[in-house]
Amino acid sequence: ARRQIPYFKPHEIHKLSRLPEKRKLLTISEREYPILKVGNYVLVRAVVNNEYKIIEPALTALDIRIINDIKGRGIRDDNAILSRLNTLFASIGTKFSRDYFEKIKYYLQRNDALGKIMYMLQDDKIRMINCSGTLQAVRVIYNGREIETDVIYNKNVEINKVVMALANIAGESIDENNPVLDAVMQNGTRIQGIIGNDIVSPKFVITK
Repeated sequence: ARRQIPYFKPHEIHKLSRLPEKRKLLTISEREYPILKVGNYVLVRAVVNNEYKIIEPALTALDIRIINDIKGRGIRDDNAILSRLNTLFASIGTKFSRDYFEKIKYYLQRNDALGKIMYMLQDDKIRMINCSGTLQAVRVIYNGREIETDVIYNKNVEINKVVMALANIAGESIDENNPVLDAVMQNGTRIQGIIGNDIVSPKFVITK
């Protein structure tokens, strides 16, 4: 059956090219810096106060519908993403910005299993990432001091997905029968983790 172009309500059109809302003013105790940029557009940034936060681009309900439409078609190539966005936006008689394209592409190519952990790995100010289990904040060693992050896993399966994704990055193979991960990457980063079950709590530690 032919796929239908998602229906966009008229009152939603103004949201199409809207970029993330202007961030709040930082207090003296906070520090903010980019983690991932495309040109002058900051896609991912870190904000550090009493805790470490990774801030990703804001999404509207309409953005999510567009992302799901493109994901459903298995589209990942830049040109194909751009072509599909052109089709969708032409159908409602409006245009989108280059930054909007970068935001949509970011979420289409994002490693959902690792999530924010991916950007903590890329932050040179972080020396250790420690997840001790569910319902507690992931902790990091940031500029020599240990602080909590805003990342909290509610279920074992969420941590297990992270451990499996880390194993994949390290080129290791683990499963329920071989649940322990202990690998050193080419850049010297050590990744340790364990797949959890009903008895053992899943956890991981990344040391740069």
